[in-house]
Amino acid sequence: MRRVRLGFVPLHRYPFDEKWGAEIRSRIIEEISKIPHIELIYPDERLTRLGLVWDDRDAEKVINLFKEKNPEGLLIGTMTFGDELAGARVAEEFRDLPIAVFGTKEPDYLPGGFRRSDSFCGTLSLSSALYRRGIPFTFLGIIFPEEEAFRRGLDRFARSTAIASRFIGARVGLIGPRPERFETVTFNEALMAKRFKQRVIHKSLYPIIEEAKNLRDDDPEVARVVDEMKKMADVSKISSENLLKMAKLEVVLRRLAEQSGLSAMGVRCWTEFQRYYGISICFIMGRLTQSGILSACETDIYGALTMLIQYEASIETTPPHFIDWTIQHPKDPNVFLAWHCGNAPPSWLAHDAPRS
Repeated sequence: MRRVRLGFVPLHRYPFDEKWGAEIRSRIIEEISKIPHIELIYPDERLTRLGLVWDDRDAEKVINLFKEKNPEGLLIGTMTFGDELAGARVAEEFRDLPIAVFGTKEPDYLPGGFRRSDSFCGTLSLSSALYRRGIPFTFLGIIFPEEEAFRRGLDRFARSTAIASRFIGARVGLIGPRPERFETVTFNEALMAKRFKQRVIHKSLYPIIEEAKNLRDDDPEVARVVDEMKKMADVSKISSENLLKMAKLEVVLRRLAEQSGLSAMGVRCWTEFQRYYGISICFIMGRLTQSGILSACETDIYGALTMLIQYEASIETTPPHFIDWTIQHPKDPNVFLAWHCGNAPPSWLAHDAPRS
């Protein structure tokens, strides 16, 4: 499981109750620390007074902290009324990141009826400041940190942040040209670069096949992959020659993904590998996907990016499978034929599932 780094900005404003601000800040940090897939970055008492963000000077300190720690998203909360200009200053510096805003519920009034927090009003001011600057954000509500609604909102935000973090700037391998008659897998490379800073890494099939052929049978990586394949599936009907071919090709594709920094790849999986290398590569692609190298059939670049979104939505705990829905059952509306030819992640296999 990956951990999503979120920068927390706990806003406070004089003359509201700083002790309450510090208390609710601590409770928020404690509750978020219980969520295993979130890593929280925040100012401590050494950086700012009580660990709260009071003014522009504190905002600059937090900005420097976040630049050092590189959060993937921001949580901006009003512990009391909150200084909206300090919050807006941090948001301005990280406006390309996902941003969530929330307020905190009121504690009991002090003697004489003095409001200790007034967070709700401060949240309105902060939201208005972000709106005027054209900075988009999501709203998590007015909460106490122990409430389940806050945890659910944080979980959704963390998963969305994980998606944005990996999707924007993704490098996707195009392994071979698309099948000539499959216009459905066309993609707009220029628009991908313009809107999402993505890059398509073009690779020819020929050097990949040649590199696989030239690997030694006793290459340690090849031997390791062969052993893994034997433990993962019944390969008794596969010749040792073809098993070696599969292992060698997997090693080459893994090296390519690492060297090129690929988040995913779309592979021309037929007919050249069968014709010029002698194997089908479905099992290889399923293994690559299961290990986090997301691999889509038929050079489907958008399909590969869809798999990346699914994988990050699960915080990299569940490998995705991207399939075609080709035939609906003629009678049962809940049954359909899902096709690809066996490239599902092996972990999806239900060993004891009944066969119909």
